[in-house]
Amino acid sequence: MNKKESRRIGPGVRWFIFGGAPFLVFASVAIPPYDLLAHTVGERVAPYIVLGFGGVVWVATLMMYDHIPDKFVIPTGIVGWILAIAGLSWHITFAHGF
Repeated sequence: MNKKESRRIGPGVRWFIFGGAPFLVFASVAIPPYDLLAHTVGERVAPYIVLGFGGVVWVATLMMYDHIPDKFVIPTGIVGWILAIAGLSWHITFAHGF
């Protein structure tokens, strides 16, 4: 096995890292207004709407993945994960008064 090839990131790991981009979109658009959505459409319907929105975001990401240059896939995913986790932490800490 060539040492140069053994240090490459496989396609599964690239997808996991790039998954930060759709997670950022999902976390920033669906999670904060969930209480308002649940109040508007009801507690039973709101989770299905949020999951449907997540599915739409994921399918859009699947279609866009082939059009993003390879050198931007990993940085985009890393920035997405960092911003999503930071945003959710802020929302959990300050929005609900914990």
